[in-house]
Amino acid sequence: MAKQMMKVRIRIKDPYYTEKLSEYLRKYCADRIVLQEDAAAQDILQDEYLITDEAAGSRERTLVLSFEDAGEDCISALQPADQIVSELMELAEREDMRINAGVNGEKGIKGSGQGDPVPENGLIADHFIGIYSPQGGSGKTTFAMTLADIIAGQRPGERILYWMMEDFPEWNVYFESNSRFTMSDGIYWLLIGAQDEFGMNLDRIAVRQRNNVCFIRPCRSNRDLAELSDEELGRFMGLLAESFDLVICDMGSAWEGVNSRILPLCGRVYLLYRDMAAGSCRLEAFLREERSRIPGRITLIQTGGGRSAVIRDASILPRRPGVLIWEGGRLVPDRSSNYYERVRNLV
Repeated sequence: MAKQMMKVRIRIKDPYYTEKLSEYLRKYCADRIVLQEDAAAQDILQDEYLITDEAAGSRERTLVLSFEDAGEDCISALQPADQIVSELMELAEREDMRINAGVNGEKGIKGSGQGDPVPENGLIADHFIGIYSPQGGSGKTTFAMTLADIIAGQRPGERILYWMMEDFPEWNVYFESNSRFTMSDGIYWLLIGAQDEFGMNLDRIAVRQRNNVCFIRPCRSNRDLAELSDEELGRFMGLLAESFDLVICDMGSAWEGVNSRILPLCGRVYLLYRDMAAGSCRLEAFLREERSRIPGRITLIQTGGGRSAVIRDASILPRRPGVLIWEGGRLVPDRSSNYYERVRNLV
């Protein structure tokens, strides 16, 4: 069944922002969204959405574009235009389901899950999960490996990539790969304009592990990522988004310049810190400086036991031996552990 066209009006105080958002919608969403001419608030029809930066009474179709968390009727302004569009498309999908009374509509672009279009060289934030800590030894990789294993089990037909973003020489303790290619090769192909090589060689580059998680050997040096311009990094992440349904980004603590550019492109971010005063202080400082730049959902996770007296809204995970076990000569998540079950409850 054909999808319903969604009528949208935009009324935002910043004319430049209005112009850019309108331009994006016209360019990439003409197949789902019809932009309406502006009108008085009382003229908004029942089958239209009004995007505004002010609350507009109790009208069901009004969405507030806000710089603060204003609840379910709010779309955050602190995010890229493609994520705003993604949320609009999710609303449209729900409307289709309601109107069609459970009849499945056409499927959207592979991996989007929402029918939202993938702009050329663009990104969909839902393709990326960022896992980061401002301090070392917080259990970040243990959490990332466990999360990847759980998601791969829940989504067996999809390509889930584990992106080890540090130039970690002992990667083979966790993963197996006989490929000679690394992430550096993907970056090289992109820079010389031969990015099709990535897709053509994907099955040799991304080695599927026994738990169905795909793994590409880390960059030969993190400078390969650090020296990319913002535009080049965006294109590279777009290449990953086209090739994989989900990318788990295990982000190193040592390359702040790279992390600060990638975290805002992730649709969901898990921030870990250890159960110690220094861990809480570092996380607090990071959140003060960076939180407004990260539009995706943020989950705070404290590892190591008791609840921090400083950060009160964090999930608690144990930090103890046995979370990863040796199996087939490699460290893998222990699926029978309490830790594994508690991470599953966070997904």
